[in-house]
Amino acid sequence: MDHSDLVGVWDSVPYDYGALETCWLAFLQDGRGWAAWANLAGGIEVSRFRWCCPAANVLELRYEWHASGDWRQTGSSLAFTTITGEQWDSEVVRTGFAIEPDEAVMAQTPFTALHLEPDSLLCQDYACVRREVSIDDDPAQSISPWPSSEL
Repeated sequence: MDHSDLVGVWDSVPYDYGALETCWLAFLQDGRGWAAWANLAGGIEVSRFRWCCPAANVLELRYEWHASGDWRQTGSSLAFTTITGEQWDSEVVRTGFAIEPDEAVMAQTPFTALHLEPDSLLCQDYACVRREVSIDDDPAQSISPWPSSEL
């Protein structure tokens, strides 16, 4: 099923009231994407996946690679400074989802939200940050690029 409304960068920041960590998701039009987590102590984790929607409002993530390490600020985003651990991954996660308008304490204006079923990922609620996304937005791309055969 086509769910081009998922394409873009989604961030948990509006829902992170009082939290010392944040999560974000990115969905590329070509079916690649990543889930990321970072904390204020400087830790970051990124899991790359292939995504599809096998049924209405069902999201399937087929994880391929996971890395953890330290981050640095690069403009308005985070990127790895070092990768301290990495591994291939084959986990498959299926979750229901809804995309709808929402409001949160940490947001000044209403936004488009992505809500996932509980316990499917580290965070279940995300705000759409932007619809334009490229492989270069992956926090690990500069230190461990996606294999060129997949581009």
